[in-house]
Amino acid sequence: MPTSINASANLNRSYNEKRRRPRIGDEGEEQLQPLQQSQTFNHKSSFGFNYNFTPSIPISFRTNTNYDLSGAGRYPNSKNGLCEIDSTSYQLRPTFSSLEGIITDTLSARRSNYQETYTASWRPKFNNMKALDWMTYSTSYSGGYGWTNGPSGSNLGAEVSNTFALDHTLKLWSGRSVGSNWLFEEMKEADQEESREVSVL
Repeated sequence: MPTSINASANLNRSYNEKRRRPRIGDEGEEQLQPLQQSQTFNHKSSFGFNYNFTPSIPISFRTNTNYDLSGAGRYPNSKNGLCEIDSTSYQLRPTFSSLEGIITDTLSARRSNYQETYTASWRPKFNNMKALDWMTYSTSYSGGYGWTNGPSGSNLGAEVSNTFALDHTLKLWSGRSVGSNWLFEEMKEADQEESREVSVL
Protein backbone atom coordinates (compact mmCIF):
# COMPACT_ATOMS: atom_id res chain seq x y z
CA MET A 1 0.00 0.00 0.00
CA PRO A 2 1.17 3.60 -0.60
CA THR A 3 2.49 5.38 2.46
CA SER A 4 0.43 8.49 1.56
CA ILE A 5 -2.00 9.72 -1.12
CA ASN A 6 -2.82 13.40 -1.70
CA ALA A 7 -5.50 14.83 -3.98
CA SER A 8 -7.09 18.26 -4.28
CA ALA A 9 -9.37 20.19 -6.62
CA ASN A 10 -10.15 23.89 -6.78
CA LEU A 11 -12.78 25.70 -8.86
CA ASN A 12 -12.34 29.47 -9.10
CA ARG A 13 -14.59 32.00 -10.82
CA SER A 14 -14.69 35.78 -10.76
CA TYR A 15 -16.21 38.43 -12.99
CA ASN A 16 -15.58 42.11 -13.42
CA GLU A 17 -17.01 44.77 -15.69
CA LYS A 18 -16.28 48.46 -16.01
CA ARG A 19 -17.11 51.37 -18.29
CA ARG A 20 -15.11 54.53 -18.78
CA ARG A 21 -16.72 57.91 -18.35
CA PRO A 22 -18.62 59.16 -21.40
CA ARG A 23 -16.53 61.08 -23.86
CA ILE A 24 -17.67 64.53 -24.98
CA GLY A 25 -17.93 64.67 -28.77
CA ASP A 26 -17.17 67.56 -31.07
CA GLU A 27 -20.78 68.71 -30.91
CA GLY A 28 -20.92 68.55 -27.13
CA GLU A 29 -22.89 65.28 -26.88
CA GLU A 30 -21.80 62.48 -24.57
CA GLN A 31 -20.46 59.36 -26.29
CA LEU A 32 -21.06 56.19 -24.29
CA GLN A 33 -17.93 54.07 -23.97
CA PRO A 34 -18.11 50.29 -24.54
CA LEU A 35 -18.47 47.97 -21.58
CA GLN A 36 -15.24 46.22 -20.63
CA GLN A 37 -15.76 42.72 -19.26
CA SER A 38 -13.25 40.32 -17.76
CA GLN A 39 -13.76 36.83 -16.40
CA THR A 40 -11.62 34.32 -14.55
CA PHE A 41 -12.98 30.80 -14.58
CA ASN A 42 -10.58 27.92 -14.05
CA HIS A 43 -10.21 24.53 -12.44
CA LYS A 44 -7.03 23.27 -10.77
CA SER A 45 -6.41 19.74 -9.59
CA SER A 46 -3.47 17.86 -8.15
CA PHE A 47 -2.72 14.26 -7.30
CA GLY A 48 0.25 12.52 -5.74
CA PHE A 49 1.38 9.52 -3.77
CA ASN A 50 4.41 8.16 -1.92
CA TYR A 51 5.23 4.49 -2.05
CA ASN A 52 8.01 2.36 -0.59
CA PHE A 53 8.92 -0.12 -3.29
CA THR A 54 11.25 -1.67 -0.72
CA PRO A 55 12.30 -0.32 2.69
CA SER A 56 15.36 1.26 1.04
CA ILE A 57 13.73 2.38 -2.26
CA PRO A 58 11.06 5.09 -1.76
CA ILE A 59 9.32 6.54 -4.83
CA SER A 60 6.88 9.42 -5.34
CA PHE A 61 4.69 10.83 -8.10
CA ARG A 62 2.92 14.23 -8.44
CA THR A 63 0.67 15.80 -11.08
CA ASN A 64 -0.86 19.28 -11.42
CA THR A 65 -3.47 20.16 -14.05
CA ASN A 66 -5.04 23.54 -14.88
CA TYR A 67 -8.13 24.01 -17.05
CA ASP A 68 -9.37 27.28 -18.52
CA LEU A 69 -13.19 27.25 -18.41
CA SER A 70 -13.79 30.83 -19.54
CA GLY A 71 -15.08 29.63 -22.94
CA ALA A 72 -17.67 27.42 -21.27
CA GLY A 73 -18.77 30.18 -18.90
CA ARG A 74 -20.16 32.60 -21.48
CA TYR A 75 -22.59 32.87 -24.36
CA PRO A 76 -20.71 34.33 -27.35
CA ASN A 77 -22.46 37.08 -29.28
CA SER A 78 -23.61 36.27 -32.79
CA LYS A 79 -23.30 38.47 -35.84
CA ASN A 80 -24.77 37.56 -39.22
CA GLY A 81 -25.44 34.09 -37.89
CA LEU A 82 -21.78 33.55 -36.85
CA CYS A 83 -20.58 33.32 -33.27
CA GLU A 84 -17.96 35.83 -32.25
CA ILE A 85 -15.99 33.59 -29.91
CA ASP A 86 -13.29 36.19 -29.23
CA SER A 87 -15.73 39.05 -28.78
CA THR A 88 -15.07 41.31 -25.80
CA SER A 89 -18.81 41.57 -25.15
CA TYR A 90 -20.61 38.47 -23.99
CA GLN A 91 -23.26 37.13 -21.62
CA LEU A 92 -22.33 34.99 -18.67
CA ARG A 93 -23.60 31.47 -18.23
CA PRO A 94 -24.52 30.28 -14.73
CA THR A 95 -21.78 28.24 -13.10
CA PHE A 96 -23.71 24.99 -12.79
CA SER A 97 -24.97 25.31 -16.35
CA SER A 98 -21.37 25.80 -17.48
CA LEU A 99 -20.24 22.68 -15.65
CA GLU A 100 -23.03 20.65 -17.22
CA GLY A 101 -21.91 21.87 -20.63
CA ILE A 102 -18.35 20.74 -19.93
CA ILE A 103 -19.55 17.21 -19.25
CA THR A 104 -21.36 16.98 -22.58
CA ASP A 105 -18.80 19.02 -24.54
CA THR A 106 -15.24 18.42 -23.34
CA LEU A 107 -13.80 20.80 -25.95
CA SER A 108 -15.21 23.77 -24.05
CA ALA A 109 -12.79 22.98 -21.21
CA ARG A 110 -9.34 24.00 -22.43
CA ARG A 111 -6.37 22.47 -20.64
CA SER A 112 -3.89 25.27 -20.17
CA ASN A 113 -1.16 23.58 -18.17
CA TYR A 114 -0.06 20.13 -17.04
CA GLN A 115 2.92 19.21 -14.85
CA GLU A 116 4.13 15.90 -13.48
CA THR A 117 7.14 15.03 -11.35
CA TYR A 118 8.48 11.73 -10.07
CA THR A 119 11.32 10.71 -7.80
CA ALA A 120 13.02 7.49 -6.77
CA SER A 121 15.93 6.89 -4.44
CA TRP A 122 18.02 4.04 -3.12
CA ARG A 123 19.36 4.16 0.43
CA PRO A 124 21.07 0.88 1.34
CA LYS A 125 21.26 0.24 5.07
CA PHE A 126 24.98 -0.31 5.45
CA ASN A 127 24.67 0.35 9.18
CA ASN A 128 23.15 -3.15 9.50
CA MET A 129 26.30 -4.68 8.00
CA LYS A 130 29.25 -4.85 10.37
CA ALA A 131 31.83 -4.67 7.58
CA LEU A 132 30.24 -1.57 6.01
CA ASP A 133 28.71 0.33 8.92
CA TRP A 134 31.40 3.00 8.59
CA MET A 135 29.91 4.45 5.40
CA THR A 136 26.54 5.67 4.08
CA TYR A 137 25.45 5.90 0.47
CA SER A 138 22.35 7.17 -1.32
CA THR A 139 21.39 7.81 -4.92
CA SER A 140 18.28 9.65 -6.12
CA TYR A 141 16.59 10.19 -9.44
CA SER A 142 14.11 12.97 -10.18
CA GLY A 143 12.36 13.76 -13.42
CA GLY A 144 9.50 15.82 -14.71
CA TYR A 145 7.35 16.60 -17.69
CA GLY A 146 5.57 19.86 -18.44
CA TRP A 147 3.06 20.91 -21.07
CA THR A 148 1.76 24.48 -21.49
CA ASN A 149 -0.84 25.44 -24.07
CA GLY A 150 -0.53 28.64 -26.06
CA PRO A 151 -2.86 31.60 -25.40
CA SER A 152 -6.37 31.14 -26.71
CA GLY A 153 -6.78 32.50 -30.24
CA SER A 154 -3.05 33.06 -30.71
CA ASN A 155 -2.55 30.10 -33.09
CA LEU A 156 0.64 29.31 -31.19
CA GLY A 157 1.60 25.76 -30.39
CA ALA A 158 2.11 24.24 -26.98
CA GLU A 159 5.39 24.26 -25.06
CA VAL A 160 6.80 20.97 -23.81
CA SER A 161 9.61 20.56 -21.29
CA ASN A 162 11.48 17.70 -19.65
CA THR A 163 13.71 17.63 -16.57
CA PHE A 164 16.14 15.00 -15.35
CA ALA A 165 18.51 14.80 -12.39
CA LEU A 166 20.59 12.00 -10.88
CA ASP A 167 22.44 12.56 -7.59
CA HIS A 168 24.88 10.40 -5.63
CA THR A 169 26.01 10.89 -2.04
CA LEU A 170 28.74 8.90 -0.29
CA LYS A 171 29.93 9.52 3.29
CA LEU A 172 32.85 7.77 4.94
CA TRP A 173 33.29 7.77 8.70
CA SER A 174 37.07 7.43 8.96
CA GLY A 175 37.05 7.40 12.76
CA ARG A 176 34.88 4.30 12.81
CA SER A 177 36.19 2.61 9.68
CA VAL A 178 39.64 1.85 11.07
CA GLY A 179 38.44 0.67 14.46
CA SER A 180 35.59 -1.51 13.27
CA ASN A 181 36.84 -2.84 9.95
CA TRP A 182 36.93 -6.64 10.12
CA LEU A 183 40.03 -6.82 7.90
CA PHE A 184 41.91 -4.50 10.21
CA GLU A 185 40.81 -6.57 13.20
CA GLU A 186 42.15 -9.77 11.63
CA MET A 187 45.44 -8.08 10.79
CA LYS A 188 45.66 -6.78 14.33
CA GLU A 189 45.02 -10.21 15.85
CA ALA A 190 47.56 -11.83 13.51
CA ASP A 191 50.18 -9.27 14.52
CA GLN A 192 49.48 -9.84 18.24
CA GLU A 193 49.70 -13.59 17.83
CA GLU A 194 53.02 -13.28 15.99
CA SER A 195 54.32 -11.01 18.74
CA ARG A 196 53.40 -13.63 21.37
CA GLU A 197 55.21 -16.34 19.45
CA VAL A 198 58.34 -14.21 19.18
CA SER A 199 58.29 -13.43 22.90
CA VAL A 200 57.98 -17.13 23.76
CA LEU A 201 61.01 -17.99 21.65
